[in-house]
Amino acid sequence: MFKRLTTFVLAILLGSIAGPARAHDPMTLPQLMEAFGWSFETAEIKAERIADGFYVLFGVGGNIAVSIGANGVLIVDDQFPQLMPKIESKLEELGGKGVDFAINTHWHFDHAEGNLALGPAGTWLVSQANSREMMRSPHLVNLVTMTYQQQAYPDDALPVITFDDTMQFHFNGEEIDLVHVGPAHTTGDTAVIFRGRNAVHLGDVYNNAGYPFIDVDNGGSLDGVIAFCSAVLAELMRTASSPWHGP
Repeated sequence: MFKRLTTFVLAILLGSIAGPARAHDPMTLPQLMEAFGWSFETAEIKAERIADGFYVLFGVGGNIAVSIGANGVLIVDDQFPQLMPKIESKLEELGGKGVDFAINTHWHFDHAEGNLALGPAGTWLVSQANSREMMRSPHLVNLVTMTYQQQAYPDDALPVITFDDTMQFHFNGEEIDLVHVGPAHTTGDTAVIFRGRNAVHLGDVYNNAGYPFIDVDNGGSLDGVIAFCSAVLAELMRTASSPWHGP
């Protein structure tokens, strides 16, 4: 009886070890899309007006902040190249044409893959220096319940402007501050503060769709998330914050 019980327990343990390994085989993009319930074909790009000339676009992946004005169009994060025709169509509805600047809050595919369409089209791509470095080579992204092998981006999809700690834009009549505190959700997170709009894009450092996701396998840090949020809150004071996943 003891031998049978030992064999049974051992089989369970071996199964629990082997199971996750199979479950964490890297997914292809179509498999990942199906797992998340995403579809490029049926996706609708919706816009929410925050203030005159300032919007949030909802589609597939990370939400997009948009500034439209006399200087042109600046966006924060750009989702996927397959969605760019729909995104640009929505921007035209809002009074913009094309994308002059695209700021990546970090290097993860659902926030920066649109670079593959925007870079070759002449958009100025901007990111924190660590994010650009991560985009230059492939990386396995562990999403806890699944993994995804993110591709290396070609040269024309890499940011052409980078910064280390802070950077400031003067665009469409307002100050836009880019702030990097240190490794948090990833190694290269950027908070994009629209001073005149009383708003900030935090990328995936702030995600109201569930528990915080920290890419520890690629340099993310729980302590870093706490430090990042504390520093940004101190910087913002009364500035309103908006989640960049979820409604």
